[in-house]
Amino acid sequence: MGRLVKRICGILLLITAISGFVYWEIEGRDRLLTEDVLIAKKDIEKNSIVTSDMFTTAGSREENMISGALGPEDLAVIEGSRSVQFIPANAQIADKFFYEDEFFIDEDESVFVIRPEWISMMSSSIRRGDRVRLCTRDGMQVIGCYRVAFVKDNTYREVKDAYASLADESMPDHANGNRQVSEGTGHHAAEEPLHAAGKDILERTDATSVAEHFEIIATIEQYRDILARVSGETGEKIMVVQE
Repeated sequence: MGRLVKRICGILLLITAISGFVYWEIEGRDRLLTEDVLIAKKDIEKNSIVTSDMFTTAGSREENMISGALGPEDLAVIEGSRSVQFIPANAQIADKFFYEDEFFIDEDESVFVIRPEWISMMSSSIRRGDRVRLCTRDGMQVIGCYRVAFVKDNTYREVKDAYASLADESMPDHANGNRQVSEGTGHHAAEEPLHAAGKDILERTDATSVAEHFEIIATIEQYRDILARVSGETGEKIMVVQE
């Protein structure tokens, strides 16, 4: 009985060893020597909006990886951005292949004014292209986060940095399907790009004029929520926090 048990154990150990060797040759070696990277499932045209179903994961040896190759954990970072170039199927991808499409409004969005009488606090350094949080006056409750389309003075002229930087140059060419934000207070966009804010917030020491109010990109439902909070006898003041 003891010999039979030992023989069975020996056979099991042999099977385990053979299985381990086969696994190593078929998959284990690749897992040890490769790293998972994102690749395009199909051809991605320039200016395409990135969605998660455009990519899959594949193993790649370090010597075959492109500079800055993105892994599956990076998918959430690029989702919603736009491609700056054509990306062929099965190609690895890098962050430089995409840009944040912050300067367009979607079909359900428009440009809405945040009136000066609604504002309890706003930094003088706020510029177009910034992202802001609108909060209740005490800062305890967030009303929403929005992109700034324009910043205006009390004559309704746009407030800009007194000294433009290179970052104020136009963004890359964009797809024709989205509407771009135009100068002024109109609710629908013309074919003029919205430039990025040119400087870091702490470097905005000079401005063309004093900021009085600003305009945000939002949906009509979001703007109605803001109006409901600032209207009427119990209307709240808004604290504007730059992100």
